[in-house]
Amino acid sequence: MNRLLSWACLGFVCVLPTWCHAAGLVRSENFIVSGPNDETAQAVLNRAEELRRDIAIRWLGEELPPSVGPTIIHVEISDTEDSNLTWVIDDPRRNYHSIWLKTTTERATGGALGHELTHSILATRYPDQVPVWATEGIACQQDDNARKTKRHRIIEWYGKTGNWPSLEKFFSKKHLPADDQAGYATAESVVTYLLAKGDQTKLLSFVTKSNKVGLPQALREDYGFTSIDNFENAWREWVQSSKAVTLTKASAESFRGQ
Repeated sequence: MNRLLSWACLGFVCVLPTWCHAAGLVRSENFIVSGPNDETAQAVLNRAEELRRDIAIRWLGEELPPSVGPTIIHVEISDTEDSNLTWVIDDPRRNYHSIWLKTTTERATGGALGHELTHSILATRYPDQVPVWATEGIACQQDDNARKTKRHRIIEWYGKTGNWPSLEKFFSKKHLPADDQAGYATAESVVTYLLAKGDQTKLLSFVTKSNKVGLPQALREDYGFTSIDNFENAWREWVQSSKAVTLTKASAESFRGQ
């Protein structure tokens, strides 16, 4: 499916999908961006630099150092498809994160870019330490209002029908498929709930601790929940409250970094 291109002049090897036929190529010390033309590639690069700074400050409390966690971004503009992917560093021999964006111009410089960059930033700071539900829930905070509205409808449906997902099973997932909108909705809602009970620093401390001591102990020590079931019941009550609606809608603006 993929073809390997060696860019000797840039000193690295990257994997480009077959749909990426870049006519534009720009770079900085933090990014290499390939796109359909120089103008689009430059616009994505400029926005990526802004988002890299803003997301890191919001979640890590400081910017990433220059050239740490460098990322290759492949962009194809499409008005009919919206498929985006981040491949974070998973082997010492690879030096770059990779992001693929096949989406509209607006999302390529907006929510889709912010979502995928969040993955690379978290992976740079906390390699293999943030579980999938948390990294997706955090990344979803960057999404545009259209995506958020779709997910809020799913969560509202849970509350109305009582057909709740099992959070114990959900927390054990190792991967969320791109088409699992219910999973993304749950991840975003759980993260937003935790942010209502603390800040970003507390959340990241909790999720990284959960990898070491287990989720039940981390929930007890950091948020005072006696068990995953206790946490799930509290989350359900919060979802059904008017406060949850206000906070989830507000997150569309406060976490987009725009």
